Amino acid sequence: LVPDRWYIAVIDENLQLEQTIPVTNQAGTDTGIDVFFVHPTVLTQNSIPENIAIADQSDFLIAGTIIAQGGLLAKYGRMFAPRYRQSTGVTYREETDKALQASVIANSYSDVKAAFLNYLTNYNNGNKIILAGHSQGSFLLAMLLRDVFDNNEELSSKLLTAALGGMGYVYAADGQ
Repeated sequence: LVPDRWYIAVIDENLQLEQTIPVTNQAGTDTGIDVFFVHPTVLTQNSIPENIAIADQSDFLIAGTIIAQGGLLAKYGRMFAPRYRQSTGVTYREETDKALQASVIANSYSDVKAAFLNYLTNYNNGNKIILAGHSQGSFLLAMLLRDVFDNNEELSSKLLTAALGGMGYVYAADGQ
């Protein structure tokens, strides 16, 4: 196995390793493309709508999720994945009080937006951008698209794609 590559293990019907598919890891290489990945909810707390402080979140679970879900995008270039005050899954339920829901999600979004603006100011260096996320991460990135990208033609021209999986809707500008 080569150190600068990741591998996808293909397992056969007997649960034996059938083959490995190498994927070049360019997460540390400035290819002219950056990936800004926002991970999904990885919380075990889920009884009330609230934000969980970053210090109270599992580094292991978050790192594993970033690698498992966002890691393949590292073949395109540098990866940036912010930590944020996650909202518990209960926050997104239909029956959750809307004022409380909005407040909790706004806290999560403020962390993601601040991280993105910091990335843009200090690390982007004019590179193209791929936004990617899953579940809560996708929801927060959809907010970022509306808030930061929609009315900024220069920034919008840097956006290669927004891969927003695990959402209940698709975000697109009118007519697209």
